[in-house]
Amino acid sequence: MSRLDEEGMAVPQPGDFKVYNPYAQAAVPGMPAPSYAQPSLGQTDYLFSHSEKKTRSITDRMFYAAGFSYLAGQAVGLTTGTFQGFKEVRDKEMTAAASKVRGTIVANAMSRQGIFFGNTFGVLGLTFGAINGAMVKARGETDDSLNTITAGIATGAAARLSQGVKGAARGATVGGMFALGATAVYNVYNGQDALEGITRPLMELL
Repeated sequence: MSRLDEEGMAVPQPGDFKVYNPYAQAAVPGMPAPSYAQPSLGQTDYLFSHSEKKTRSITDRMFYAAGFSYLAGQAVGLTTGTFQGFKEVRDKEMTAAASKVRGTIVANAMSRQGIFFGNTFGVLGLTFGAINGAMVKARGETDDSLNTITAGIATGAAARLSQGVKGAARGATVGGMFALGATAVYNVYNGQDALEGITRPLMELL
């Protein structure tokens, strides 16, 4: 049985490991096969016991969320820009001679929309990552759906704060619903109940 350290974490003992050879199928006759100690079933694969408690830093979360959101915004912008560009071409009723610039008009519309949506989504992602990371640190490295939903509500409210209280409330509602849906999809993807990861943190908080 493993003993506990000062932080209450299990300290692996020699009997907790087994020798594992990743090159067993490709062993060369006459040469010793390399091997390393692999934790047994139920043991965590960390070099130090305190590493298990660590989560991503606030800056990691900020830049990951900003990068992902920027790419998502670019995709949305390119899609809407394509439709907008074709609409502009159709509305102008170009002659055969002027039809050579149709591609330029569509490309310009895609560029405008891509930049706008990319920058907008990127700022929202940066704000979301900062709030989410701050909540994880404030709650003692607890990383669950409660942080995600709260960060979504706060990000939506901050995005529409310039429109007054009603605008902030609408933004918070949209942000919260989006975070709630994303959390449910994430839970289903990981083989969990859609609402399990959402209701459990709330019940623990109450």
